[in-house]
Amino acid sequence: MAATPEQRSLSSNRLYQYDQVKSDLQAGFTPDFFGKPEATAEAILKLVDSENPPLRLFLGSKAYPWVKQVYQTRYAEWDAWSEVSNEAHGH
Repeated sequence: MAATPEQRSLSSNRLYQYDQVKSDLQAGFTPDFFGKPEATAEAILKLVDSENPPLRLFLGSKAYPWVKQVYQTRYAEWDAWSEVSNEAHGH
């Protein structure tokens, strides 16, 4: 059984250093950020019924654009360092 928020607050010390981070994060949540949980069922059923389901699926409209941007940045960095990476192969 998971601990309630009250139980968690009794068993841990508050780290005030993170108050601004938490506040900034919460300020970024718009009313549509989390979407509608009831919309998830149809997406899951489509996934289950698929002949070739993906290993991973982003649900909702917020995660995919964010991950795409993160990976584009990573790919650009990896490309910039590809010569050094290839040199490490030794041939």
